Amino acid sequence: MFQWIPSTVGLVEVEEEITNSNPYFNFVSKGKEQFTRDEIKAEIEEAGRVGAGRFILQDKGNNIGVLEYLLHNASDHCTWLGLLLIKKECHGQGYGTRALLQFEQFLRGKAISKYRIGVIAENEPAHRFWGRHGFQKVGATINQDHKEFVIYEKVLHPVSSEVWLVKPNLALEDEYKSFYEEWKSSGENMVPWVISKDPSNFQSMLQSLTDSELGEGLPEGWVPDSTYWLVDGNCRVLGAVNIRHRLNESLYSAGGHIGYGIRPSERRKGYATKLLELSLLKAKELGIDRVLVVCDSDNIASERIILKNGGVRDTDFVEEDGNMIKRFWINTSVLE
Repeated sequence: MFQWIPSTVGLVEVEEEITNSNPYFNFVSKGKEQFTRDEIKAEIEEAGRVGAGRFILQDKGNNIGVLEYLLHNASDHCTWLGLLLIKKECHGQGYGTRALLQFEQFLRGKAISKYRIGVIAENEPAHRFWGRHGFQKVGATINQDHKEFVIYEKVLHPVSSEVWLVKPNLALEDEYKSFYEEWKSSGENMVPWVISKDPSNFQSMLQSLTDSELGEGLPEGWVPDSTYWLVDGNCRVLGAVNIRHRLNESLYSAGGHIGYGIRPSERRKGYATKLLELSLLKAKELGIDRVLVVCDSDNIASERIILKNGGVRDTDFVEEDGNMIKRFWINTSVLE
């Protein structure tokens, strides 16, 4: 969990460092790449004047970003997230998603069921980020700087119903290690196989997953694959999936495109069905039109999950030790 440090004019140097690490955002919002300390100080003071909450986000003592919100906007009676700015060097590591999930947890605690954000029309990276996180366009406006803003809104569902696939990232190190240790201590086989990688050197583990996705340094005969983690609104890692980009002979017979698993304490809650559903969408994004998913013949629960997700039975495969593998094909072209 991030620490939220109330931002004051005494922390203006911290905000200055975070803000000016993002020249692209500064340029599209104000037409210049760097803000002066006085300008940032004025924003902090304005937040206090209108009753907005403004915080420095810290992770393990490191300043990660700035977040500002207004619980009640008198002009439209809505809750607004006014600013979520992550330090440039922390981009691509999941900090934005993690901060957003923590903010939404905070809103739920105040019985707030939806909130809005404004995104500068020309800020394409921001539109992609908010779109991925469930926001819907509800309008547009022109701000005091004559910039066109797109207004987005998100309805907050109960935490238990909201789960996502995220790329493995540094921001979830503690949560992933908890996931790993629980599974390891259970004594069960770790599925998919990639979760058996030792995460003690977390950066190295992340790099190995990136290399596998790019097809770099793979053992002979192996194929590139993508790994995702299933997380909930509390940033808890519930499960993992490994998606092979294509099939070799072994995968065609018994491995399939997708291997997935849910941590022991979170089973029998419907997460496995949802994990496969989301994984099929990722496979579609990878250009895989027909996905092969397999399970052992005695794994009735897995078979039901595959069938729920549109699996069509193909011929079985018998391994050398006599174990029978049931094979199913799923057409991703019909998925939305």
